[in-house]
Formats: sequence, structure tokens, C-alpha cells
Amino acid sequence: MNTQQLDHTYIANTYARYPVTIVRGKGSLVWDENGKEYIDLATGIAVNSFGVSDPAWVRAVTEQLCTVQHTSNLYFTAPDAQLAQLLCEKTGMKKVFFSNSGAEANECAIKAARKRIGKVIRKGHQAVTGTHNPQLRQRCWHMRGRKQPRLTRAGSQSPSLF
Repeated sequence: MNTQQLDHTYIANTYARYPVTIVRGKGSLVWDENGKEYIDLATGIAVNSFGVSDPAWVRAVTEQLCTVQHTSNLYFTAPDAQLAQLLCEKTGMKKVFFSNSGAEANECAIKAARKRIGKVIRKGHQAVTGTHNPQLRQRCWHMRGRKQPRLTRAGSQSPSLF
């Protein structure tokens, strides 16, 4: 089986793919299995903007792989602390949040929004944020400190947050 056949056989069909099998890359260029060159404008769908096989990135990742390739965020590591400092200095933010998954990122976004909504409610600006709805406030209060419900029926036209 070729790569596309293996993909269709063993990977869940959750989104459409282009009929191109990328086999190598350098910078912003990638090549398919037939040697055709493409300019990669997707950058891993905004995950990696360094290009393909960027020498500085490869060196940094290789060095880190030879030290500690991964550890839980239950422990401290110098790269985490140093990156957090750099991000805060560059953005003017006080703190950053590193997550291992989209679920954790969504969890953080929901908690941050709920914290902001709570501040606005305490200041008496409920109508500005739409939080004058007592049912929404009640749901937010009861979900504090628990895993948040996520969008149901992924890909649905009418998702439900609660």
C-alpha cells in the first residue's frame, strides 16, 4: 500500500486531505513523492512557522532531545521558565500558559473568560457582557474547579457549550 492508501485505511477520516504526499522539505519548500516542488504556505496549519528543516530549530530540538525530550508540566524545567520569561517580556503579559493539548488550551480560555466575566459582574456591568442572564451565571458558578464541558457533536452546525 502507498502512503495515501495506508492513511485511508488506518487514519480516521476527520477532514479532507489534498492528494499530495509530502516526503521532504527545506525552508518554505516541500516536495512530493514525485519530486514536484511546492511552497508551503500552511506552516503546519499555524503550528510551526519556522519552515521545514530550519537549521536553528533542528539544532535546538536535537540538543533538547539529548537532554530531556519531555517531562510532565508537574515539574520545573529551564526551557519552560526561559520561554515563559521571553514571551512575557515580548508581549507585556504577566503570565503564560503552556498546554499539552487543545483540550487544555480550551480549558484555559474558558477559565480566563469566566474570570473576566466575573470581574465585570462584580463591577455591575452585566448588560455589557451579556452576563445578565442568571442561568449562565449559575452554570459558570457550578462549573468552577471542574473539567469544563466542551463543544458537543464536533463539526455540528449548532454546538452546545453546556
